[in-house]
Amino acid sequence: MVHTPSSPTPPPIPNTAPQKPVNYPQQPTNSYPQQPVNSYPQDVNQKPILTKKANLKRGAEFVGGHIDLYPDRLYFNSHSFNIQTGATTIMLADIVDMGTELIPTMFWVKTRQGEKHTLVVWGRKEVMDTIRFLKTKL
Repeated sequence: MVHTPSSPTPPPIPNTAPQKPVNYPQQPTNSYPQQPVNSYPQDVNQKPILTKKANLKRGAEFVGGHIDLYPDRLYFNSHSFNIQTGATTIMLADIVDMGTELIPTMFWVKTRQGEKHTLVVWGRKEVMDTIRFLKTKL
């Protein structure tokens, strides 16, 4: 349509000046709460004394992964395809109690901070005996 003096006035052109961008907070990759990674730095040359596939109870979920026993700590690292991912380190010096459950592959450790960590692992006796042995060497 051609604008002629007899035709109605065209609508005003909206303000096209650049606007200040809105900074939205970063959205998490999923809506599930993430377990904080509380692992301690480790010597890259240090080899684990014992490694086992394991599950660690986090809330209602048993998270799959593996445990590594080092001379001073139990280190759990989850598989990346779990809902709750990340690593958990339990210093052996902090373990004050250990016990078993009715399920033959399940055991728990309590720390001096009052935390109870429940693990499921084949070879429970070997893992618990190794923890006891390493605690005597601290």
